[in-house]
Amino acid sequence: EGIPADSLTLADKWILTKYQEAVRDITQNLENFDLGYAATRIYDFAWSSFCDWYIEIAKQSLYSEDAASKKTAQEVLYHVLTGILKLLHPYMPFITEEVYGYLPGVDGMLISAAWPEADPALDFPAEAAAMEGIMEIVRTVRNMRAEMNVAPGRRARLLLRPHEGWHDALSTAEGYFTRLAFASALAILEADSPNPEKSASAVTGACELFLPLGDLVDVEK
Repeated sequence: EGIPADSLTLADKWILTKYQEAVRDITQNLENFDLGYAATRIYDFAWSSFCDWYIEIAKQSLYSEDAASKKTAQEVLYHVLTGILKLLHPYMPFITEEVYGYLPGVDGMLISAAWPEADPALDFPAEAAAMEGIMEIVRTVRNMRAEMNVAPGRRARLLLRPHEGWHDALSTAEGYFTRLAFASALAILEADSPNPEKSASAVTGACELFLPLGDLVDVEK
């Protein structure tokens, strides 16, 4: 039925922006016969941005009781998946044609479908940059947990001291951190507050972050 622009989440706007960028890059490189780069670009977008990140994030909306939130996630998933199949079709015609036939609402065959075109109305550069900052924090927390051999199911508080301009974006991102970074709670620290004691820490482009060691490991051990 189309993407409801007034109910998009930060992650929705991020994947739509990344999709627009992919369409522009891949189209330009195919027109320039730079087929290897175009193939790498569609692979990276489909595998890393869509499958590795967005599908995982979208589960929060898909499994929620909020019908509008679920519908929005479904529309964004449908829009981007359909576009991915079209971008992949020159490289994988038979597989993409088969998958395309199972999608609801498609008209005709994929081989005769229109090539994707970027839509400026679905470009959200500021929101995409904010989501990239949140994703960097998630990756950093995951790396810290891996270095300390923290059990996957063990959750820890996440304390953030935002850099200038990042306070609003991070203070509303608790849902992303609880689902993707195994945070039990999120706390935003003031700029002049002291560093939490007995905490592992790191710095990202958006903030300083702290994980209380008592939540992660046996401190005495």
